[in-house]
Amino acid sequence: MIVAVFALAACATEVRVLGPQASVLSSGDIQQIKEIITQQHLEKPTVLIKPLGADRAKVQSGLKDYSGAQYYEFTVIKRAGRWTIVEKDILPWRTIITY
Repeated sequence: MIVAVFALAACATEVRVLGPQASVLSSGDIQQIKEIITQQHLEKPTVLIKPLGADRAKVQSGLKDYSGAQYYEFTVIKRAGRWTIVEKDILPWRTIITY
């Protein structure tokens, strides 16, 4: 598995590109994805991007590593050179840990 980590200068958000197709996204692609996440107010301190190809990726904004953690999962697609969020696919989640 290939993992790439990008620290974007605009803020303290850590972006990790994960999975066997991690190398298909350029730094410009990653920047565009980060920008649309910020524009849609879905930004969290950690963003995980799992490319499904050169024009589609699954995104998790935020981590689910503690009880009460809030995060979003959604799909982004690239059309005519621009990345967009598949709006109907935005799912807000909250982690609940039970013992």
